[in-house]
Amino acid sequence: DSRKLLRFSAMLETALAKMQGWTGVRELAASPSPNTPRLPPRSLASITWEHGKDNQSPRTPENVSELTLTAFRKQELGHCINEAVTSCRLFKEQVECLYSALQEAEEANDGQQVLLTVVAQEHAKKTTQWEMEVAKLKGALNENSALASLERHSKEEAEKTLRAKMAEMENVLASVRDMHAQEMRDMVSLLQKREATLLNFTKSEELYQEKLRSVGQKQKVILDETLQFREEELRAEVAKELEDALTELKVKLEKEKRDACDSL
Repeated sequence: DSRKLLRFSAMLETALAKMQGWTGVRELAASPSPNTPRLPPRSLASITWEHGKDNQSPRTPENVSELTLTAFRKQELGHCINEAVTSCRLFKEQVECLYSALQEAEEANDGQQVLLTVVAQEHAKKTTQWEMEVAKLKGALNENSALASLERHSKEEAEKTLRAKMAEMENVLASVRDMHAQEMRDMVSLLQKREATLLNFTKSEELYQEKLRSVGQKQKVILDETLQFREEELRAEVAKELEDALTELKVKLEKEKRDACDSL
């Protein structure tokens, strides 16, 4: 009857308003849940309602004849039926839109599940590669640390060896300098002795000259020749001794120099 139809119309309007609110919010289609229930095929979806048997209507006017009341009820019933049909059509359209949106959400959800699976696989692959790279880098770091430690140890040993060699070389050079100084002093002393010998020879020559002056001219010539020969012989001996001493000193210095270079 009219009251039942009006109540059903109000229910349809309420459901329509709710569905309009649901379809207006796109969160369901944008972020579908994996727990979203699957809808049945569209051919199985149906809408039913129950007719009441009460003949009273809340909009029935009072103090009217039975014929007028019957016509009014028919008119009211026609309005209610038209409103119910309109509401049903709108409800059907909203249900179809909602069903289409839910199917799209299901398809998007399936696509997102596949995408998430692919992303998870790629993430696992990249994670494995990253772990392998980290392990490789750690191994290289440990190897480089060991090489750096070995190189540092070798450098320290080389520095110690170099310092020892330098100290030894300094000692060798100091001893060579002392030896050369002593040899120079010996050479100076030898030269002084040779000079004294020459001075003595000069004095002897002067004495000999005085003696020659007291002797005859003939003896003077003989003595001059003898003196010249003796002087040349003595000068040759002194020059030879000096040359031998200088040669020996040079050879000794060259040998010490080579020994010092070889020790470095």
